[in-house]
Amino acid sequence: MQYKEEREFVVRLRLSAEFAEDYEGDDDGYAWYQAFDQTIRPELLRELMRILTDKGGFKITPVNRGLDAHEELEILVERVD
Repeated sequence: MQYKEEREFVVRLRLSAEFAEDYEGDDDGYAWYQAFDQTIRPELLRELMRILTDKGGFKITPVNRGLDAHEELEILVERVD
């Protein structure tokens, strides 16, 4: 049996928006979040995957394990010889 070591490195983004006192709730369908989701999120994920794959020596595998990819992204980063 081979010996295996594991560690975790977590980056969590907490997104929020503030509105005037007369704001009626999420009637706009969370437009502020949609702007993030459609512009920043894809670029952020592309850049993250580019960095992880460009450095070499690691195998990169997305492993969400049934979670919604819009809520969380888990990536298995395995050292390869």
